[in-house]
Amino acid sequence: MGCKIPIKIIFTAVIGVILIIAGSGMLNYAHAGIVFVAHPSVTADTLSKSDIKKIFLGEKIVWENNTGIRLVVLKIPDIKEQFTKTYTGKTPIQFDRFWKKQVFTGQGSAPKSFDTEKDLIDFVAATEGAIGYVSASIKADDVKIITAAD
Repeated sequence: MGCKIPIKIIFTAVIGVILIIAGSGMLNYAHAGIVFVAHPSVTADTLSKSDIKKIFLGEKIVWENNTGIRLVVLKIPDIKEQFTKTYTGKTPIQFDRFWKKQVFTGQGSAPKSFDTEKDLIDFVAATEGAIGYVSASIKADDVKIITAAD
């Protein structure tokens, strides 16, 4: 006299719970997967999503202490895509085209790009005013971690 619940009902219930959790913001992979790293001289501890967008699109070019901001980005496709979509509202291709246009029109210098997270972190640690992003799983010594606020 066991109770048999059709698999279709169980599957529907599980999907419903997942959708409720995702809609509540409990699954926030976009923000959880990226951390911002900066040279230790950078005074900011937290940046709003709006400030991050302004920095990485060249609208904000100096820190509060008047040090120039030096942008660095990763070439690693999945991390770059997560960063550009979440923080700039652009795809990686749109982000690269944006910076090519800035350079071509003399309105800015393209961010320095790195093939590895270690190389990016080493550059940031050695370059005053530098800021970049890496995956949250990377150990980032000798740099300042800046929190992204919603």
